[in-house]
Amino acid sequence: MNIILVFTFGISLKNWKDSGLLNREIELYNELTSNHNIKYTFITFGNESDLDIIQNEKIKIIPIYKYIKKSKSNYINVLKSLYFPFIIKNYLKNVDIIKTNQLNGSWVALVLKFILKKPLIIRTGYNLYEFSINENKMALKKYFYRQLTNLSLKYSNIYTVSSHSDKQFLEENFTFQKKIEVIPNWVNRLNFNSFENRYPNKVLAVGRLEEQKNFSSLITDLQGTGVEINIVGEGSKKLELEILAKELDVDLNFLGKFKYDELEDIYSKYRVLINSSNYEGNSKVILEAMANGCVVIARKNKNNSEIVHNNLNGYTYIDKNDLISKVPKVLNNKNIFDKVASNAYEVIKKNNIIDNIILEEITNYKKLIDS
Repeated sequence: MNIILVFTFGISLKNWKDSGLLNREIELYNELTSNHNIKYTFITFGNESDLDIIQNEKIKIIPIYKYIKKSKSNYINVLKSLYFPFIIKNYLKNVDIIKTNQLNGSWVALVLKFILKKPLIIRTGYNLYEFSINENKMALKKYFYRQLTNLSLKYSNIYTVSSHSDKQFLEENFTFQKKIEVIPNWVNRLNFNSFENRYPNKVLAVGRLEEQKNFSSLITDLQGTGVEINIVGEGSKKLELEILAKELDVDLNFLGKFKYDELEDIYSKYRVLINSSNYEGNSKVILEAMANGCVVIARKNKNNSEIVHNNLNGYTYIDKNDLISKVPKVLNNKNIFDKVASNAYEVIKKNNIIDNIILEEITNYKKLIDS
């Protein structure tokens, strides 16, 4: 079985490597090539440097910017990428299925579908159009993402989302939704470390230092509690957050950026992970924290509430008073921690372990080839 995987627009294997995500992102495909007689062709938004990053003879790399010149303008790069499938069509032999890694960039996969006349799986890890609304993107960009979603729903053979909330949004806002399937994000390791071996007065947060993650609210909410906040991530809001923490006399540490394997070890040192985002997709951070024995306290929004069930496998909160009533309860009470963390661990083991996602992936491949 031969499958084309179209990368997210602007993302290369080098990006994955430099951001520390390579091992995590490639693991699913290493498993599928090793144990299920599947070959992949990765179409990346990189250059020749992508060719030497992974060593798997069953994965062929076609970096777009080896064949076309990259522009400084993303708008021009989008236009060039529309033509790119015609440039490489002769390199794509015996293809069975075309798949995307995200919705962004799916126009390349859509063109390939019509050139090669092969079935198409559109995979989305988050709802690009809804995010553009939440982020108040310019009207033209929101229109583009809406039309891209509409075309992808219309012409894909299978359209996967990572949460039931995303599926519901699409069903309420678009016409072509009969083919939507929910396949959640996955974790690859389960590690339940004991209460005693975790920090007693520190909480962890993980994410880009940008507006969506709402770290300024987290700092403000924990003012006066004496709880130390440690954040993994980088971004444009770092200096602003540092100043805010200093003004409010909140103990805040930026731990920097880590590879995925290293991040798993960090989770296992904390009793509490706080997700303060105003909106999320099917949060990998929440899933990975739960898989590594953290109790997650997450701001209440529709996607977070789909993973974290309040007082059962974690906690959701709506305001400062709600948050500060729950943080010390988990940090200081072993019985509460053990019960909630254990429930979270079992949910992830049942729903999100990579072996289950591989089975769903293979089922979809066979469904399309046999149809």
